[in-house]
Amino acid sequence: MSVAFLRCARCGDARLPDADGSMTVTPNGRSGAARCSSAPLVRRGSARGCGGRGHGTNVAFSDVPQRRIVMRRATLVLVGAVLLALPVGSIWAASSDCEAARCAIQDALNQQCPCDAATNHGKYVSCVARLRNNLAKAGTIPINCKGAVQRCAARSTCGKPGFVTCQIPTDTCTSGTCAANPTVTCVTDFDCGTRCKTKSSVDRCTAAGGAVGTSSTCCADCAPPSP
Repeated sequence: MSVAFLRCARCGDARLPDADGSMTVTPNGRSGAARCSSAPLVRRGSARGCGGRGHGTNVAFSDVPQRRIVMRRATLVLVGAVLLALPVGSIWAASSDCEAARCAIQDALNQQCPCDAATNHGKYVSCVARLRNNLAKAGTIPINCKGAVQRCAARSTCGKPGFVTCQIPTDTCTSGTCAANPTVTCVTDFDCGTRCKTKSSVDRCTAAGGAVGTSSTCCADCAPPSP
């Protein structure tokens, strides 16, 4: 017999089947117990009367969810096997290629969606998204690099008057070495590594212990094109 999880909506939560196939249900807000007779497997959402004095609904769920769980587990195993089969080097190379692809279209982005002229951050990000999609359809950038382009637009100060990029230290310099990694020598906390965030003002950046960045985006600057 397949285990069907039964629930009496107003009687209470059903327990596991008894030896005789029936269910013991504790009524909500009532003393004693009602007996929910074993019901045939039916479609999800269908119901039949609950045992006892007709309290609530005795819902018997079909085996469909169980089959779905098995299929999902099989899918996860297959996906995991595919990922394990991929060379680690190729994964890192794909990430590096996306950075190169982003920089390759940076001039087009600057011309079609100029950051300095943006008056609204959302509209700026939408402009980048449209151009990015068109370039991807034309084969100028790989489809899998669309996200990298969009993230740089989202992590920018374009269309945000007064905002700045802010480099915030991720570690503390103590006695000439970084506290979390003593093998790294340092003079200031910034030598131990930083993370970039956008702040609404210079004061908020310095108050967070950061230094104002020189770029309008938290993404790495692209090298100037070769002459």
